[in-house]
Amino acid sequence: PPDYFGKLEANIEKNPVDAFGGPDAASPDFNDVQKAISYSMTSLFTTGKIRGGEVIDKFYPRSFNMGIKREVFDKIGGFPITKMHPGEDMVFAIEIIRQGYKTKLFKDCFVYHKRRNTFKSFFIQVFRFGKVRNIISKIYPDTFKIFYIFPTLFVCFVLFSVVGGIIWYVFALPLAFYILLLFFDALMKNKSLKVALYAVYTSFIQLFGYGLGFLQPFFKKDEFGVIKNGFYKKN
Repeated sequence: PPDYFGKLEANIEKNPVDAFGGPDAASPDFNDVQKAISYSMTSLFTTGKIRGGEVIDKFYPRSFNMGIKREVFDKIGGFPITKMHPGEDMVFAIEIIRQGYKTKLFKDCFVYHKRRNTFKSFFIQVFRFGKVRNIISKIYPDTFKIFYIFPTLFVCFVLFSVVGGIIWYVFALPLAFYILLLFFDALMKNKSLKVALYAVYTSFIQLFGYGLGFLQPFFKKDEFGVIKNGFYKKN
């Protein structure tokens, strides 16, 4: 946004932190798929708004909108050199906090984060997000949060609702309610019937992709060698 740097300067003067970050949003000129994906990644009903700007305990800046003091970057050594991707920015943010530096979310300093253009590429992306989150939690167990497993539980919930609904429709009612909730929330936020319909689909992609990806490291051990070697020499 045109006023991004003005707001950023004001925030830094008020909060002289070592690293900062901000939320992301969909620009009006994004296509309908990107707007739907943006909704799925930032909604209260999909990610709990964790990626949309809310902070549970510590704030971990992400690379789509982050800034770091030069001396902090040099001290840590920058992003880890590893074959694991994505997740490098999360590892870097964890190291920033572990080494005692102060981070802060500047809620009004948002950027327009252009998302994937296809449903398939979005699924691949969130599947990888889930996979690396599991791996990162193994190396940094203190960063694990119980809600990381919610997408995997959602997959079980959907399967139960579908199978149970075949036996008795009542079992499918909670899932039907959730779908309607997603649709009307996305409709109110985007003012577009098409985006709202897409948003229901992308929300299921987001939850299924992440949930299934989170399970993969249990079956494919140390795929990138980071559990054995760590991300940095000091791990």
